[in-house]
Amino acid sequence: MIRECYTTDPRNRTEALAEDTFKTNVYAFFGSLEYKPTDKLKLSFAGRYDIEQRETENGIPAGRLTRWVGNVLTGNPNGTATTPANYYLNPGLDPAYNPSGVLAPRKQTYKHFQPKISISYAATDNVNLFANWGIDFKTGGFNNAGSAAIVNGFFNAGIGAGLTIFDDYKKEISSAWEAGVKGTIVPGVNFELAGYITNVRNSQFFEFFVGPFGLLRVVSNIDKVTFKGVEGSFNARIAKGFTVFGSANYTDSEIKKNSARPYTVGNDAPATSKYTVNLGAQYDGPITDSLGLLLRADYRLTGPTYFHTVQNNNVPTIFGLGANYTNSRRDAYGILNLRGGLKGDHWSLVAFANNVTKKRYLQEVIVAPEFGGAFVAPGALRTIGVEGTFKF
Repeated sequence: MIRECYTTDPRNRTEALAEDTFKTNVYAFFGSLEYKPTDKLKLSFAGRYDIEQRETENGIPAGRLTRWVGNVLTGNPNGTATTPANYYLNPGLDPAYNPSGVLAPRKQTYKHFQPKISISYAATDNVNLFANWGIDFKTGGFNNAGSAAIVNGFFNAGIGAGLTIFDDYKKEISSAWEAGVKGTIVPGVNFELAGYITNVRNSQFFEFFVGPFGLLRVVSNIDKVTFKGVEGSFNARIAKGFTVFGSANYTDSEIKKNSARPYTVGNDAPATSKYTVNLGAQYDGPITDSLGLLLRADYRLTGPTYFHTVQNNNVPTIFGLGANYTNSRRDAYGILNLRGGLKGDHWSLVAFANNVTKKRYLQEVIVAPEFGGAFVAPGALRTIGVEGTFKF
């Protein structure tokens, strides 16, 4: 029995089709070593070596896809198909964009060693200095077969978009430095302050394209991105059972090089907020010997955020007009969450209210630059509920 990958029903026929089978094998080796030359100084060394084997194969049966002639499907020995609008069910098979007309199986092995070095020094009994450096690795992979041909045919040749998209995307490698101080100011008041610099090569970024072929989701590589920032936190016990806490972060990110979209150099890294601030207070104490009270309030402020490499840029669209995406930035917003309830030795019953003020904000903005628009996902409004737990 041969599986049919399309429908010929003229009321809702298939006009675009991509089907790939993916297989992955992962192996990893890791270890760590700690050395204390003095009571105050500690050195740590760690390493991890990853090997990831990935394979993909076009799942569209050769010879089973057909070519549209008017409203009639006719056989095509090359295993391709076009619609009345004269584009292929999988445009990557169109010899105009892919001269071979073949979507061959692909196989790749991604390897990388990830070292990490840490040092800490007890400057006083209450203050500790620390620094660390490490390499992080994210494996490369495969976009759906024919992705590059679709982008080249519909956007580069069609509207001069100047995009560089490949059917394969590269592994991502980041080098991160951090240094800071943490400790106790006075009994019951703890703090931490740190600065960091992270350089990322071939940062993997999700791209979303819309056109007459339907929807295309691919991963592209941003050649070089840098992140510089500072972060801090504190926790203070004001009275027995009552604490206040907070944290803040500021990040300055910049795209240094982007072959996929060269005009985006200088923009912020996507999905990176300029700053975040968290403040809260909690009371967790007894009412009686067997009954406790829990009260907690959290406020989170999230700074302006772009979700795409395209930001204050003018780009061509498939409608023959230009588009600018300055308004695709999510503005800063704050969310207040509350919790309160009772607890015993083996149980708890807690009511919660998230986004108490019903703040309207965007959870995510998926920009489709060459389509001239964006798909937005609103954040949740006020949510009220009750949670119960029991410990056996």
